[in-house]
Amino acid sequence: MNLYFELFCSIPKFKENIVPNLVYVDWTDQKKGHPRILDISDFSRLKNSTMLFARKFDLTIDSEIFRSLEGRFQ
Repeated sequence: MNLYFELFCSIPKFKENIVPNLVYVDWTDQKKGHPRILDISDFSRLKNSTMLFARKFDLTIDSEIFRSLEGRFQ
């Protein structure tokens, strides 16, 4: 199914109608196809981003980013 969708979206007639998604994902330094885990050093980029969602977070690695983001929306 994924292959069909990607093929369909690559057709020039349809490609111009595709809009970027609204998820902030950092693929730099990716390991084994997974996005980088966001931490407090990403806070300003997240804050200034036009994206509505973000991934990937891990509380065991950095919980400060959650507190900072939570404070931004209270």
